[in-house]
Amino acid sequence: MKKAFALSFLLFFLVACGQQPEPEIPEPSSAVVVELQPEPEPEPEPEPVIETETAERLAEEQKEIIIETIEHPPKLEVRDRTTIAEQMWEIYQGLDSYQFKTETGDWFARGEKVRLLPFDAFRRTDVKGTDGESYHEVFIDEIIFDREEKTATGYCTGDDDTTRRQCAAKGIFDIALVLDYTEFMIILPDDWVKAYLDVQPVDEDYAKYFIESRETFRVEYPDGVEMFFFPRAGLPLKVVKSAMESYRFDKVVINQVRPEDVIHRAREDIPAKEYFYNQNY
Repeated sequence: MKKAFALSFLLFFLVACGQQPEPEIPEPSSAVVVELQPEPEPEPEPEPVIETETAERLAEEQKEIIIETIEHPPKLEVRDRTTIAEQMWEIYQGLDSYQFKTETGDWFARGEKVRLLPFDAFRRTDVKGTDGESYHEVFIDEIIFDREEKTATGYCTGDDDTTRRQCAAKGIFDIALVLDYTEFMIILPDDWVKAYLDVQPVDEDYAKYFIESRETFRVEYPDGVEMFFFPRAGLPLKVVKSAMESYRFDKVVINQVRPEDVIHRAREDIPAKEYFYNQNY
């Protein structure tokens, strides 16, 4: 009996343990759950906006600065401004004289004195002499120029038979005649060099052009003028201004013109030996 009671109690205990209530689940709260979001990156500050009127004004000012720089470039130091003409001028300055030929005649230059012996005598009418005398008709086969004073004095020397007869008939041998300097003087080779001392060329060609078997270099300037320089003399042998205008200086000889070669001398003042053996080149 006691065993049956004990067994019943044990069974009741086991059933009671198996029927324990499940743990209570708390009901959800009414509080709002906020999810955390990452902080946004700071936005870059906007660039300053330039008003349209200001932008146009700045652009116009910049344009004016560019134009001014092109039209009036800043002056460079002297050592950076050496031009080809300046280099040629330095060479020319080392000469004491030079002579050359043109279509007109033989030219002799020494300092400010220049002498022209034309191939054909010039004929002029109504010419005055330095003595104030007037001459209805004259023949001129020698002209002496003074480049500093801008004067030209003509003579009839009777270098050939025809001129000698004409001058003898007019009685004008060795009479100093006043001529128009600008009518007879040309732009000499050294004048061309001097005129372009400060001009930078726009094109150059070296060891490409030969004039009378002499190597020259061609230089072109902004105004279209081309010069063909003979470096040994520092002078151009040819100058081209345009397709219709050019100048040649042939047979250039340097340092051979004597002081007596650029003045007038009457026939009796020239030694016979010099007259016959020192002919014009």
